[in-house]
Amino acid sequence: MALDASLPSEDEVRQELASLSESEAHGRPRFLFRGQTKIYPSVTAFIGRLSDQEEIGKAYSVLRWLVGRLRGQIARIPQLVAPDADETIALMQHYGWPTPFLDLTDSLDVAFFFATYHPGIVGSHEAPESAVIYVVDTLQLPPECRHVQHDDVIDPRLNLRWTLQRGHALAAAGWPNMEHVRILDLLCLPDLKVHRFLPNSYASKEDEARYLPPLDQIADQLAVLVASLAESMELNPLPQILKNFPF
Repeated sequence: MALDASLPSEDEVRQELASLSESEAHGRPRFLFRGQTKIYPSVTAFIGRLSDQEEIGKAYSVLRWLVGRLRGQIARIPQLVAPDADETIALMQHYGWPTPFLDLTDSLDVAFFFATYHPGIVGSHEAPESAVIYVVDTLQLPPECRHVQHDDVIDPRLNLRWTLQRGHALAAAGWPNMEHVRILDLLCLPDLKVHRFLPNSYASKEDEARYLPPLDQIADQLAVLVASLAESMELNPLPQILKNFPF
């Protein structure tokens, strides 16, 4: 397919969006971004893209079990409030499990990385034919939409995908009911802005390593997460309890 010369360049779109990335509302980033390699007819959560209700039901069963186990273990720590289901699922989202959450970021660099990331072609000096950045204004989110921010979930100093990608998540407010999982479609949000552009090149290997670190240390990272929660409540780390986590 020939390149569409009518599209703006990546540099032009970056410049146009730069001021938005610095905007805040109520002390939080106002605008969220999602980068994709192409435009699809709908943009829904991973779990909503499963092929049938039986698959969705199985994914929900595992989600509920994992959330329950994690919260149950943390609840054993005196005076420590267990993370809610949003927090736990937002973390799982970044390690490949189908969830009702839809990923966005407040970082333009992360959004442009995913807009130009083709796993089979990383680090090429050629350029894809086009890419797209979606922009969501959080002040325009409807009440049936739930928003979770990465800083609400874990210590931002931790080396987790959720924080490295400056992750945010949107979900249908009624997501615990799996009948609602397909309700939220990013393309139906009010005031959604779509920026299709000509990329400079494919995502680099350096950015792949930065934003998608290997998954071989998931258990250790989750244990560190729980230690971080304990420390945030001014409690001493409890390595023996962490050692018994069912990861």
